[in-house]
Amino acid sequence: KASLIATLTSRWPFGLAVFPVIRAVGSVGPDPVELVLEEPAEPIDPSSRSPLPSAGMTAVGLGQLRQMHELNAARTERGWHLAKELEDVPGLTIPPLRPGNVFLSFPVLHPRREALARKLRRHGIDTAVGFMRDCSTIPLFAPQPGPCPRAARAEREILHLPVHPELTLSDLDRIVGGVQEAAALVG
Repeated sequence: KASLIATLTSRWPFGLAVFPVIRAVGSVGPDPVELVLEEPAEPIDPSSRSPLPSAGMTAVGLGQLRQMHELNAARTERGWHLAKELEDVPGLTIPPLRPGNVFLSFPVLHPRREALARKLRRHGIDTAVGFMRDCSTIPLFAPQPGPCPRAARAEREILHLPVHPELTLSDLDRIVGGVQEAAALVG
């Protein structure tokens, strides 16, 4: 399974075979990548032992670990490019960013994130809602006083855009254009 996932996530097989399926299936339902990678839909219970990563996650992680510094520099450059180009998109909020951010994805907030994600997948832009959770709702943090409205908003609205190192400037411009168009359509 790990070898298959590592092969399918390389640039050409992913672009020619995998992403067209993700686009078709993900534009009408949940993100199929999250289902295949066996990522839990709910946060891990802090009182239980953390599960081991799947074989696919392990294969991808080990491959990227060998090139970590170069990959992080590329992700950072792409993330700041998206931040600059998307800052004025109506309805889209970019969380506060600081120098030194390394982007594994580029997070944005949108009140209609599921609709936005479907439109972006139809445009060939892979997105994910991720695993953000409002800590005030997790039993581990129950002793802390009161609700966390910003965290609750992030849990409802966060959407992750791609910034992986293989994206070209042309790819980033296509993502920006897709986000602008999709955000205008979903309101």
